[in-house]
Amino acid sequence: MIACLLRHQGLQLDARDQDQATALHLATDSGDSEAIAILASADPAMVHAKNKYGRTPLVIASHRNGRVSVVQALLDHGADLASREDSGRGSIEFAAAEGHLPVLRLLIEKGALLTNKEGFGRMAIHYAAMGNHVQVVQLLAESGADVNATDKDGWTALHYAYCTHNQDVVKLLIDKGLDPLQKDRLGRTAESYGTDSHEVNF
Repeated sequence: MIACLLRHQGLQLDARDQDQATALHLATDSGDSEAIAILASADPAMVHAKNKYGRTPLVIASHRNGRVSVVQALLDHGADLASREDSGRGSIEFAAAEGHLPVLRLLIEKGALLTNKEGFGRMAIHYAAMGNHVQVVQLLAESGADVNATDKDGWTALHYAYCTHNQDVVKLLIDKGLDPLQKDRLGRTAESYGTDSHEVNF
C-alpha cells in the first residue's frame, strides 16, 4: 500500500498528524517493518524526525511494540541510538522499562550507552528495577551498567526494587555487588523503603 501510494499518488512524506507524528512514526507504532523500509528509503531524514513529545521512531519502537524486526529496520536506515525524548529518556531506557529483552540486547550490541541519565537522573537499570524485569537487570549488569548509580534523590536501582517490592531484583542486584547500605539524600537505605507506601513517579 505504501509503495503504491508513493509511486502513483505522490504520498506527502512530510505530512504530520495532530501529535506531529510522521508516516514513519505511525508505521513504527503499528510494527510494519516493510512500510518502515519503504518510507525510510524514500525520505532518510524521516528516521530522525521527532513528534511533539520529542520521540523519534526508534524511541517509539523501543517503547511501544518491542519488536526486534522494527528496531532493526530503523537502525538499518540510520536511526540514531543517542536520540532522546523531551524528558531525556531514550530507546535504551524505554526498552528496559518495558522489559523488552531482545530489543535491549540488540540496542546494546549496536552500541547504545548504558550511562545515559534522563532528567531525573534515572538510568536504564533504574527503570528495569522498577518494572521487576529480572532478566533485563541481569543483562544490563552483565553489559557494564553501574549498579550503584544514583538518581537526583540518591536512589539506586535497589531503592526502586525495595520500594516496589521486587524481591527477585533485590537479590540479583545485591548478588551483582550493589551496596545494600548505600543511602539516599535523606540518609535512608534501600531496605528502609521496603515497608513504605512510597509513590514512585515515572
